Amino acid sequence: MNGYFQIDIRSDGAFLIVHQPTGEDDEHVRVDEVCAYLSDIGVKTIDKDVIYEILSGSDEVCEGRISVLFREEQAARIAIDVSEDKMKAFGKIFPPSVGGPKLNVEDLMDQISRAKVRFGVLEEAIKEAVEKEAYNTEFVIAEGKEPVQGVDGRIEYYFETEKNLAPRLNEDGTVDYHDLNMISHISEGELLAKLYPDDPGENGMNVMGEVLRPKKVKKVKLAYGNNIEINEDKTELRSMVTGHASLTNGKVFVSNVYQVPADVDTTTGDIDFEGSVEIKGNVNSGFSVRSGGDITIGGVVEGAKLEAKGKIVIANGIHGMGRANIYAGGSIAAKFIENATVYSDESVNADSILHSNVYALYDVRVKGKKGFIVGGNIQAGVSIETQTLGSAMGATTVVEVGVNPRERARVTELQMLIKRTNEEIAKIEPTITAAGKKIGLGEKFPPEKMQIIQQLSRRYQTLKSELKEYEEEFSQFKTDPEANRRAQVEVKGDAFPGVSVIISDVSKTLAEKRSGCKFVRQDGDIKII
Repeated sequence: MNGYFQIDIRSDGAFLIVHQPTGEDDEHVRVDEVCAYLSDIGVKTIDKDVIYEILSGSDEVCEGRISVLFREEQAARIAIDVSEDKMKAFGKIFPPSVGGPKLNVEDLMDQISRAKVRFGVLEEAIKEAVEKEAYNTEFVIAEGKEPVQGVDGRIEYYFETEKNLAPRLNEDGTVDYHDLNMISHISEGELLAKLYPDDPGENGMNVMGEVLRPKKVKKVKLAYGNNIEINEDKTELRSMVTGHASLTNGKVFVSNVYQVPADVDTTTGDIDFEGSVEIKGNVNSGFSVRSGGDITIGGVVEGAKLEAKGKIVIANGIHGMGRANIYAGGSIAAKFIENATVYSDESVNADSILHSNVYALYDVRVKGKKGFIVGGNIQAGVSIETQTLGSAMGATTVVEVGVNPRERARVTELQMLIKRTNEEIAKIEPTITAAGKKIGLGEKFPPEKMQIIQQLSRRYQTLKSELKEYEEEFSQFKTDPEANRRAQVEVKGDAFPGVSVIISDVSKTLAEKRSGCKFVRQDGDIKII
């Protein structure tokens, strides 16, 4: 137990009684503590030497007179020390003078209050100290509450907000400028962004009752454009369309149209987008554009590949270089089509078609003032209309109507497959037949030769099965009388010799120039009207 002191008020003055500490590690009473106490109770004249002499006594209890003035008895007192940061207050209880009032929790609490310690007072600790009469022993009488630091608000994005446009290096050391991954693809209903709101934290308070505020946190909110919906609590953004997402100056944008401000080239790579694509410039050779909607091109298409589920519009035409391959689920419109393969599930419209293969399920229309079809193969399910057909130079030009181009392509493919399969069967069959006869007569073959005969036999059976399937599919393709009735090729200007016109399964090659005419099928033949 720490050493402690008491004041004893006697008839001949005030005496200091010092109880020395009971353990080796317990604290002795200090001179400054006694002086502070005496000053606090109003003793103005204090002789520190006298106090020091009393404290230095060797007895367990030492005493000495410190004042001749008679003063009233003193109650227990508590000395209070507040930490520099005001987050803790420490107390040290001094006992009452001899015969003075006993320790009282209420009185000590009142002294603490007068010392302006107003928050976090530890009443249980004070009660315990009073009960144990823990004199001259410092203990915590109050603790402040640290502020709880808040958390900044943040937004988590579920699409790529920054694109790395560096081309991919192939294993062989070449650079791939096609797959630059420039588009952040988004599906309808997909989560775009989620807001985690800021947490402002909680105020704290020091033992003096002063409010301690946490540092300010960053507040954020979701900013977004069209085609986006936000949930009721304003924490989630979802796309209302299938398209691509981007983040510009903290604002989320979604569009079902992907815009290319210039050319499709090494700066963009290939384009693969579920919505529509708008290209202001050209599509350079070797690149491809695939769209789940429409494709609109302001410039020229070179030897590139285009594929759209919707329509394709090319303002300045196609310089195909023999490599362009264009497909649209809707119509195709181009100023001109040159050295390209073009396929539409609807119609094709152009000012001119030169040395190209063009296929349309419905119509092909070439309506320019000098609109012409020269060279190549043009197929349409219903009609072909042009100003000029063929040329005086005799370029091989074939136009065909009345047949679905898809079906025509499959029929041609089946004819080729049937021919090749029959040819292979014809090569194998004699060997299989001869070997069968010899085996029937009991002739034995060496194992190696027998293995070859068995392999040929299995191949023969496979070919016969495939041939049956091809012939059955081929037999299902029949001429549509209604298609024949509506099918026509209309030439408003000149049709030159050498042009081949096919309507369904009937063909005609012009032997002489004709002008302002229609080719139709009548009575099983092609008539020129």
